[in-house]
Amino acid sequence: MLHKAGVASGDIEFVPTKDTVQLLLDGEVSCAQMTTYNEYFEFLERGGRLTDVLCLSARDWDADLIKDGIIARKDWLEADPARAQAAVNSLLEGWTRALDNANDAIELCAKIRPDVDKRFHWMQFNEIRKLIVNGATLSHGLGFPDSRHVLQAAKAVSDLHGREFKDGIDGFVAVNFWRSADPSFRRSRW
Repeated sequence: MLHKAGVASGDIEFVPTKDTVQLLLDGEVSCAQMTTYNEYFEFLERGGRLTDVLCLSARDWDADLIKDGIIARKDWLEADPARAQAAVNSLLEGWTRALDNANDAIELCAKIRPDVDKRFHWMQFNEIRKLIVNGATLSHGLGFPDSRHVLQAAKAVSDLHGREFKDGIDGFVAVNFWRSADPSFRRSRW
């Protein structure tokens, strides 16, 4: 996003962190990658103010977040395909249930995180719903492992770090687990 906005690599200092929110609150970084449905709400809950930040959307810059999606080691997938399938099944079922029953999902979130105001739970749910019910979900179904996302991430890594994927991304996307999941959990409409 920064490159597409015209910021030169030499003008960017990457800071490794385990707590992006605190670094931003303390003023130790001036830009941080946050999800609008998670860290952004933590920022507000921990004392950040709406007027302190300008939120930029990756979509507005024809960019994507590299951390989106489920990533697993290839050797693990090959060694334990049943557990991998169970993980994919449970994730798809969980998101389907949440999208089908928003009130139940919010009640569960409020039970798990009673420290977070219920209106924030609702704002988080609405933000993540916008992200989920979009793109490949609409064209293929919930959780579809879209190779375009991996290509976009590979391009970002190339642009940022100069690392090329010489063999392309063949083998980086496993559609078989998604295809084997219950079709009722791979819907495209809510």
